[in-house]
Amino acid sequence: KIVATADIGPSEILSEVHTIVATFHDFCNLPYAPINGSREGNLVASPVLLCHGHQWKVRLKTSPTNAHIGIYLQRVRNESKMSDRKENVQTTCSIRVGRQIRTYKTLFSFNTQAGCDNFLPRNQVLERANGFLQENGSLKVEVDIQVFDDTPVVWIPRKRLRFDLLESLESGNEGDACFKVGEKTFTVMKHLISRRARALGDMAASQPPGSVIPIDNVNPEVFGVLLHFIYTDETPETTDPR
Repeated sequence: KIVATADIGPSEILSEVHTIVATFHDFCNLPYAPINGSREGNLVASPVLLCHGHQWKVRLKTSPTNAHIGIYLQRVRNESKMSDRKENVQTTCSIRVGRQIRTYKTLFSFNTQAGCDNFLPRNQVLERANGFLQENGSLKVEVDIQVFDDTPVVWIPRKRLRFDLLESLESGNEGDACFKVGEKTFTVMKHLISRRARALGDMAASQPPGSVIPIDNVNPEVFGVLLHFIYTDETPETTDPR
């Protein structure tokens, strides 16, 4: 039986898995000078892709003279620095081409990349029966990305004040003054009424404890809406605007 457990090292909170996709058209003729993206020798890079608030490129290394293709995920600096929240980001990424998947756990700084030079043999990719290429001859690279967040979890309680006050009004159990409007009575808290509706507060303060204070010539439903607003700063959602 387990009698004791311990966690060693910093705790890590994984984000949701988000996927970016880069499609390299006309794969058999790569490397080419693409209209979108960039080329560095035998490396072809996708345009910048945004994921988890960071900017990434998918890079493909291929040539008719290379036996293997290389695929990499690279983190790039956002020139506006709007999305770069951290200099270093601990990341788990899974690079997927067809049924081939490779997973890497990497500390990404800017221009750091994860991947490998021999992701797949080039001849296997070119063989249509293997299913790596799309019908139009393009190669689709999918990357699943999770980031580790070491920011302390801050618990923010739900704002319940108006719900609690409304519950008190509707139950009438915590009130110390009573108004009668038509045939309906409303039990309220004097100190709250005095702060929020001076006229009603003065009426309640002028009566001895336990008194029922009559309100004449007022519709009980309208008075109920007024109290709802006094207690919550909102009108009921079911209020008839007429």
